[in-house]
Amino acid sequence: MRSRPRLLFEGHDIFAATPEIKDDSLEEKPLFEVSDLFAPLAKNGTPPYFHRNPPHIKFDFDQGSPSSEVFPVADLSRISDEILARDGKTALDYMDPNYGYADITIGWTPLREQIAGFVESRNPGVTQSPDGIIVTNGSVQALALAATAYLSTGDAVFVEGASFPFGLRYFQQTGATTFGIAMDHQGLLIDSLADAIAEAKSQGLRPKMIYTIASFQLPTGTVLPLERRKQLLDLANLHNMLVIEDAIYSPFRYSGEPVTSLYSLDTEGRVIQSDSFAKTVAPGTRIGWMAGSPEAILALAMVRQDLGPNQWVGRVMEQYVREGLMPAQIQRSIDNYTPKRDATAAALKKYCGDHVTFHTPDGGFYFWVELEDGIDWPLVQAHAYDRGIAMRPGEMFSGQTNGRGFVRLAFTSPSIAEIEDGMQAFGASIDATLAGERPSIEPTGYAKL
Repeated sequence: MRSRPRLLFEGHDIFAATPEIKDDSLEEKPLFEVSDLFAPLAKNGTPPYFHRNPPHIKFDFDQGSPSSEVFPVADLSRISDEILARDGKTALDYMDPNYGYADITIGWTPLREQIAGFVESRNPGVTQSPDGIIVTNGSVQALALAATAYLSTGDAVFVEGASFPFGLRYFQQTGATTFGIAMDHQGLLIDSLADAIAEAKSQGLRPKMIYTIASFQLPTGTVLPLERRKQLLDLANLHNMLVIEDAIYSPFRYSGEPVTSLYSLDTEGRVIQSDSFAKTVAPGTRIGWMAGSPEAILALAMVRQDLGPNQWVGRVMEQYVREGLMPAQIQRSIDNYTPKRDATAAALKKYCGDHVTFHTPDGGFYFWVELEDGIDWPLVQAHAYDRGIAMRPGEMFSGQTNGRGFVRLAFTSPSIAEIEDGMQAFGASIDATLAGERPSIEPTGYAKL
């Protein structure tokens, strides 16, 4: 048998746990390095955003996953059985013959009708046409389609200084120039946005798009105040820009008062809003969407090439929403996550309080934690990894390192007991760093682990 070729990523063999099958007859032949054939996009891409050694992890604060405790397994199972019994083969095909090829380009019409109603319920004052909904494979694909449909070389796109890494990469892949906007504890700074727009124009670029997670921002958890939202829209109107409002976390408010969405505030039809059932129902549904005017969404349909979303799961979610199950499901999630948010804040103060700064978020999935100046952040990461902690370093959201140690901690998936023990281990990692102890691995940061 032939020896398995190595697949190297950032110098690491990502299948290193798989033993080599050796054949003496091939010992002198060089191994095939598939990375030699990578296109520039793959060669220059960022490493995977997920920790590489799951069996080692005891405390997983890395991935922003909803808790499996709130997955509506019984309802989804029941509905799935009913759909297969009722619709049979049609539910498993590329499209429904009653609606034709629209199913492939923008999604099953009854599902889009239900999503339109859900969008209206989440955005007061909006009248949503089903033709202004495109169903996607998660909200991530909605962002990718929007980037492809609207951006190209010579365009400028403006994003929060720390933001969703996949979205940033999609924007960059179009050839557009990305500008990071300075933030404070209330989100992006409007003056910084105005300055960046002026800078883009001075470089001969066309300001084309603003991408913002205005409510419970990833990774910082900030909520953009109403006045800043209005000012952001004023700038978009003045410079004729499209605004993408990523609303994936907006349903999850645990304290404080709601703030009107950009989609509700928009009077010109220049805001499009991405969302998904991945956080509210279950990640495995992989049903997301982009909402906007039919004219704005048509551009996304024009660049789509994947033969459409999952028709079977789409029918499941259509019935789930039609049966009125979404409000109770969202409330069940809020009831599960609120005590976890509170437990995380208390444990951070108890075990790390002298060395970290953070704001307790009013909603969303994350704490954004800053280590005090002078603490060796890569060394803390290595000690944390030694103790079985997975977390997302702040540099993964900006692509920059400036000596300041930030970490995003996801609190929705772990149990309260795991939160308590994990934060104690995180505090011990900081203490070990300050005591000059050496970890068992090199302090290269999680991006290299």
